[in-house]
Amino acid sequence: MGNLPHSGLAWICLVTLGLATTAAILFVFLSTARIGAFRSEVIMHLEPLAATILSGFVLGEVITPT
Repeated sequence: MGNLPHSGLAWICLVTLGLATTAAILFVFLSTARIGAFRSEVIMHLEPLAATILSGFVLGEVITPT
């Protein structure tokens, strides 16, 4: 078995990550049912771009070509 979290904050982060992932998958299914597969897929393909841009603003990451 792998290393388990040792602090309360780490457990809270682990549980939150699990809940957020579950919610994200649920929202993908809901969006597909409501707006169709094509539109859902267009939005999902924008996710990496949005994550890259937000990482620059929120986390202060430097975006380079590599």
